[in-house]
Amino acid sequence: MKVFHRYQELPKSILNGVTVIGNFDGVHKGHQELFKRARAISEQEGHPFNVITFEPHPRDFFLNNDKGNFRITPLRSKLRLFSEIGIDNLFIFHFCEALRNLSGELFIKQILVDALKVSHIVVGEDYHFGKDRIGDIKTLQSLGSVNNFSIILVPIIKGEGGERYSSSLIREYIKQGDIKKAEHLLGHSWEIEGRVIKGNQLGRTIGFPTANIELKEYIYPKTGVYAVKVGFIKNGYQREWHNGVANFGTRPTVEGKGLIFETHIFDWDKDIYGERILIRLIEYLRPEIKVASLDILKQQIREDKACAQRILN
Repeated sequence: MKVFHRYQELPKSILNGVTVIGNFDGVHKGHQELFKRARAISEQEGHPFNVITFEPHPRDFFLNNDKGNFRITPLRSKLRLFSEIGIDNLFIFHFCEALRNLSGELFIKQILVDALKVSHIVVGEDYHFGKDRIGDIKTLQSLGSVNNFSIILVPIIKGEGGERYSSSLIREYIKQGDIKKAEHLLGHSWEIEGRVIKGNQLGRTIGFPTANIELKEYIYPKTGVYAVKVGFIKNGYQREWHNGVANFGTRPTVEGKGLIFETHIFDWDKDIYGERILIRLIEYLRPEIKVASLDILKQQIREDKACAQRILN
């Protein structure tokens, strides 16, 4: 997958592509259906399979992140998923004031037609674009007929229970701790990635050392304890997985301050400070609680570990 951050002076080999446009937070089953359709047309007609996305996420731009963390897949996570899908060329356009104020007609003409020379655009039937999102499917079809590209409409995808595959709904499930429902809509496990930082190292003194990471852009899951798998990144995107149990919260028993995601990795004693790790949330075990002593805390962690081992094994 080749990545481009501008649309000027592009090589001819990536032009005339079958193109999918969107934010794709979560890269969920609805997004995957768009990619599947685009790839099929790309292979059939011999055109490149191109994807356009935007950074920062427009929500971050408009709200300046005042509403707190909300990303299911920040850019690094999204790139990893994109690479697994088999996209030929990825365009990451900087979402700024100029792009925000670009009308739908100019976005199509300047970027998609003049610069990328798209052959097909694959979108969902509820797609909107341009300034104030006033451009819709009818606008796109009209512009396509004038500028010689076709529109491939993909119907809204729903699950067996009638739920729409939606980034907003997935965020709600994550915030509720319903990881299984979030995973069903995603079509893949929800993973968070971060660099291991030093904490107060209390876990080490009580026999349960933890790898601590900050969630930064990621949406905050429900506070509490989770059964997890921990992936160490080897040779690019290849992963080596280990079982673990994690706590997301303020650690009230030890008067912790601020939210932290701390993971005890089973049968692991290596120093990994500074390394980037992946944490795959498997199942929510219980809420975070305050206990009366460190001895009670150790017993609770033993019980959490045993519960997680039963789930993970």
